[in-house]
Amino acid sequence: ASAGCCRCMAARSTSMAAISTAARAHFQGYSLASPSSAGTSVMLEGGWKYAPSASSPFELDLGATGYLGKQQGLMFHAGVNYAF
Repeated sequence: ASAGCCRCMAARSTSMAAISTAARAHFQGYSLASPSSAGTSVMLEGGWKYAPSASSPFELDLGATGYLGKQQGLMFHAGVNYAF
């Protein structure tokens, strides 16, 4: 494989009884972990929004998203809007 190139292959074997599919990925000569759908993840999301009014034309939006389980992480977002 050339530098910066990602090569993905799917290997399939078929028989009359069952069909099985396995995925493999290699990058610069290294094997990457096979994807798996096993496990459970939970997404939690919360936020707060201040809407514009006659006295203040600004809108403020703040929030956070968290992932627990097989996929884990935390993400924050903020937005400001000025209406005229």
